[in-house]
Amino acid sequence: MKNILFKFLSILSLMCIFNTYSTHAQWLENDKVVASNRMADDNFGSDIKTNGDFMVVGSPQHDTAGLSDSGAAYVYQRTGSSWTQIQILSASDATANDLFGYSVSISEFGDQIVIGAPGQDTDENGQAFMSNSGAAYIFERSGLNSWAQVKKIVAVDKLGTSFRQIGTNFGNDVDVSSEKIIVGARFESNLSAEPNIINSGAAYIFHRLSTSGGSWFMQKRLLASDGKANDSFGWSVAIHSLKA
Repeated sequence: MKNILFKFLSILSLMCIFNTYSTHAQWLENDKVVASNRMADDNFGSDIKTNGDFMVVGSPQHDTAGLSDSGAAYVYQRTGSSWTQIQILSASDATANDLFGYSVSISEFGDQIVIGAPGQDTDENGQAFMSNSGAAYIFERSGLNSWAQVKKIVAVDKLGTSFRQIGTNFGNDVDVSSEKIIVGARFESNLSAEPNIINSGAAYIFHRLSTSGGSWFMQKRLLASDGKANDSFGWSVAIHSLKA
């Protein structure tokens, strides 16, 4: 579990001063945001992403609907120099200890928000229980300033081949860009190697197919070419266009 030192988030803006010979930049705090329904030990601010006009803040130990550490994420909109909370996101199948909001991401234009829940235990249909196998949730813009869950993704490809394992923490980090999503699974073991490589880690790329009604499918499972035990490959992930 991440060691969170602060349960608040200070928003910084960039003020640039130019002169003839050089450029100077000074960062000034202009706002502070907290959750409208904050509770003790929520770990609000465990992960934060912004695209400039919108910001998503994770709160993985928030007790959504009374479920301990089920988690939540908060969407804020910028107006001038101020940020206003406009929506609270939670998983449609939230259970205790999911840690929904442990990782968050928002696309460049704000059309998709992805939230990781590394403590989730079931597959995309809420079945096949595997403790802490993890999941990620895709929300798509459903109105001017609202997002609705459209998909729960796990380590299963479009042919139904499952790479899910107990304790892999799929969703420990996520990123979304240009209708592609990458999800880390830092404690996944490479069971196809001989001998097995324990906790070497993996990452998964998902792609949105317009030919399938805009559905999301797993496109690629990534492993390190020199993976070793306890590498935790996928601890942090990023994707932009065709690079990950």
